[in-house]
Amino acid sequence: MKKFFRRVGDILGFTRNSDYVRASMNENNLRSGLFMSFIIVGIEVWMIVRQLQRYLIPGWALPADDPSAIPHTFASFSSYTVNFFLMLIIAASLFFLCLKTTTKKFSSRALLYQRIIPAALVILITALFFIAHFINPQTPYFEKYRDWTDAAHDGKNALINTWKNILLILLYLTCLAYGVVLAVYALSAHKKGKDNQKLENAVLMLFAAIFLIFGIKVSYSDFVSSNGNKEIMCFLTMMLYVGCLLIWRPYISVLMLAGIPIIFYQLLGTLSTYREFYDGDRVNYITFFISLAVVALSTYFQRLGRAKKDEALERIAHFDELTGLHNYSHFQAEVKEFEAKGGFAEREWVYVFANVSAFQQINESRGFVPGDEVLRKIADILKECFPEAFGCRESADHFVMLTPSDNLYERMEEANAKVQALDAELSPSLHFGFYVRKDGEEPRRAVDKARYAMNTVKNAQGYAQVEYDKEMHARYRQMQYVIHHIDEAAAQGHIQAFYQPVVDAKTRRLVSVEALCRWMDPEKGMLSPATFVSALENAKLIHKLDKAMIDCVLSDIAQAKKEKRFFVPVSINFSRLDFELMDAIAFLEERVAHYGLSKDVIHVEVTESALGEAGDKLLRPAVKELRKRGYEVWLDDFGSGYSSLNVLKDYDFNVLKIDMQFLVGFEKNMKTRPVLRSIVQMAKDLGMGTVTEGVESSEQADYLASIGCDRLQGFLIGKPMRKAEFFAKVNNGELITQ
Repeated sequence: MKKFFRRVGDILGFTRNSDYVRASMNENNLRSGLFMSFIIVGIEVWMIVRQLQRYLIPGWALPADDPSAIPHTFASFSSYTVNFFLMLIIAASLFFLCLKTTTKKFSSRALLYQRIIPAALVILITALFFIAHFINPQTPYFEKYRDWTDAAHDGKNALINTWKNILLILLYLTCLAYGVVLAVYALSAHKKGKDNQKLENAVLMLFAAIFLIFGIKVSYSDFVSSNGNKEIMCFLTMMLYVGCLLIWRPYISVLMLAGIPIIFYQLLGTLSTYREFYDGDRVNYITFFISLAVVALSTYFQRLGRAKKDEALERIAHFDELTGLHNYSHFQAEVKEFEAKGGFAEREWVYVFANVSAFQQINESRGFVPGDEVLRKIADILKECFPEAFGCRESADHFVMLTPSDNLYERMEEANAKVQALDAELSPSLHFGFYVRKDGEEPRRAVDKARYAMNTVKNAQGYAQVEYDKEMHARYRQMQYVIHHIDEAAAQGHIQAFYQPVVDAKTRRLVSVEALCRWMDPEKGMLSPATFVSALENAKLIHKLDKAMIDCVLSDIAQAKKEKRFFVPVSINFSRLDFELMDAIAFLEERVAHYGLSKDVIHVEVTESALGEAGDKLLRPAVKELRKRGYEVWLDDFGSGYSSLNVLKDYDFNVLKIDMQFLVGFEKNMKTRPVLRSIVQMAKDLGMGTVTEGVESSEQADYLASIGCDRLQGFLIGKPMRKAEFFAKVNNGELITQ
């Protein structure tokens, strides 16, 4: 039963619409009003010309003593044109009001003049015509509206004149109300800098009332005249305009389209003793009114459906669906608009970039649905703790705000305490990076600086906050330099390979090298990987670096073969993002074929942490495909992540590279040796070779050889070196090749 009444309420329009839908429906009415007022202006001009040609000009041409002559007075002129002039000005005023829906070029002052002048004219002319009709007694050629109950009239004429005067007074009062409301609307819009939707609706409703009353008056007057029934369509036309062009809630349309005709019908019914009113007329009128109601309701629901679809698209374009916050694009536009209005002038504002620590654990432990609920609650917490801020969800568990700097630290601490209370066991926390806003700075660049500050504490445990300072700015500028020059560096050969030897653990014979990237910049000098790798990863440009690196290594190998120099297989590091941002396997295959090399000269290294982040969806098929195509795949940095044993269980690798951290404290920490021995034995059991990184002493090298580790890499063997230095060490015997 509730559903039934709810459905009926929806059909009749009792359901509350959103602000967006109401604004859209109002704008549609304004567009309809623009069209309707333009048509009415044309009609009223035609009617004034018609009155002049039909009555006034012939009457003025007659001699003054002719009973049919019309005096050249305002009263006589107005008696034939008053209503048409009034309707013309009202329609013109609505036209200028609705013109804003088609153009945004009018200044605030121009809009004020377009609205206030017609409003003043409506008030003035209505007052003048009211005086001429009801107060000025010298109106011999004017219908005697003043004489409501003249005893000289018979009963019919007295009744007719009474209703004519009632309708005329209603018309003038409504016109006055229209002029006053339009003037208030104009002044309010000019003062506040924006239009008042309620006043707009009031103007439209009064406009509708004016033309409905006007239609009743004209049609009633003609209907009761001796040669009546010629202008009954005036009323019907006004009903058509108001009912089908200006659309309000269905219950309003139904009441209006049913109630007003009933009033008109009753007016005509009062004349039934004086004039025959045929039953067919009733049928025709009822049919017409029903048709109008159906058209009005159909138009309403069409507009409503379109407005809701537009609202959904607008929401997608401007809001984050999960949290209800604005999205990043809207945030930037909103900040720019606020700055253009001078909103930041009186206070210091701060860009804040917030990241949720331990959120990955929440998703893994609780599931994605509870994780989404946590994000929604965090969004609410940030809105509560930063009520004056412009805020958005930038991506994933990242939030961006631009907030006044007042009590910033206290508000960040309050927000973090509330976030930690969301899950007592996992205790999520917030990491904040913030940057003081500068006038004229692009929001995107300012947010990047706040993000950069946050990234410096991203891996910290618990709550953390850090301000973007001068030292960070220097590092940030360097990061921006890297991002903006990676294409140039790749094209001009600034990306170069340094080679670090890998030797057999027992014989110390050179068996391979690892290619490590260096950026030889003509302006900055040699940039180390610590400078550019993380910057390119964060900007998702690392694949450009790795493509240049692959091309450099393959070119070096091809040149060495051409010059018949000694060369060994080279291992190249692949980033997880390489498989996400490009077809890494296809690129490698194409470049190997381009240089005419065999696949056994390339070993592909994939870090354990990359496998943990990507999971099965990305790298499992890639590893399998690389091995299928004939490349050796090595697992780099084994032991640096938390899922090492799962990686060994789920993936097939040719070689396991043991992370250098296992050798830290080798001489003093006796637990290191059995751990290393177990890893080497496990790799053998799984059919994998082993390489240990970070070997710096003979004691370490000897122990690793004794437990069966296959290969060694580290400063004891050799540091990363240029190609020329590598060949020199090979030639002078420092690197044993036989």
